[in-house]
Amino acid sequence: MFARNIIRIGARFGVACALSSALAWGQPALTTISDVLFKADAARFNGLAQITWLSFDSVSGISIAQQSTTVRIIDGNLFVRLAPTSNATPLAQYLVLYESDGKIQFQETWNVTPSPTPLRVRDVRTSQPLFPISGGGGRRRADGDSGERRNRPGRRLDGARCEGPRLQ
Repeated sequence: MFARNIIRIGARFGVACALSSALAWGQPALTTISDVLFKADAARFNGLAQITWLSFDSVSGISIAQQSTTVRIIDGNLFVRLAPTSNATPLAQYLVLYESDGKIQFQETWNVTPSPTPLRVRDVRTSQPLFPISGGGGRRRADGDSGERRNRPGRRLDGARCEGPRLQ
């Protein structure tokens, strides 16, 4: 009787370990980004960070679908966990839009490296985005024109001619 109970407990423990490892195996390793953000006047930043990415495969072979997440930044405190992109296939980065006072204040790109310890924003910020940030989304019509109006000297955005101040 005692031996039978030990076998049952051992079997249950083995099944629990197998299920736990199967669940953990299917999830990508995440890197924590944690920092305190300030504005130029030394006040702590309060707002949102909208983080967007395109689909990629992690180094462990897990497919990360295109998506976005919004993180609330309260009293300057930013905390988010993301899949590393530095070793992703195809090359991937995160586009981060910072919003405060109801408008987008600035944007930047992040390249997240695998790390067992939390990284700061300066550790993931990149000055060389893989995909340049454009306002029009980069879509082109069949004739090759992006369809965006360009602000040309002497023309308003609606195409009408404008006269500026004349220099003497």
